[in-house]
Amino acid sequence: CRPNGYMVGHSTHSVMKIPEDTTAHIFMAGLGTGLAPFRAFVEQRKFQQSKGTKVGSMTLFFGGRYSKTEYYYRSEFEAYEKEGLLKCCNAWSR
Repeated sequence: CRPNGYMVGHSTHSVMKIPEDTTAHIFMAGLGTGLAPFRAFVEQRKFQQSKGTKVGSMTLFFGGRYSKTEYYYRSEFEAYEKEGLLKCCNAWSR
């Protein structure tokens, strides 16, 4: 934007929402959305579980070219899998 200029923007609301029913199974597919929104869902369920709320399982489908460089939050997701809170279904092309 140039000095003393203005910029037009449009604010939108999120269409990604976690179900109100904490026992509902959540299927998540990272198809270009990135993992951050899904990480937030998993963290929310983990928090609810820690407070004694019964939570449903979660399945996350995602991938990329290289797992070594593109598997963000690997240690967190692997820990959630060990706990049985999350199942990751990964696809790596290289």
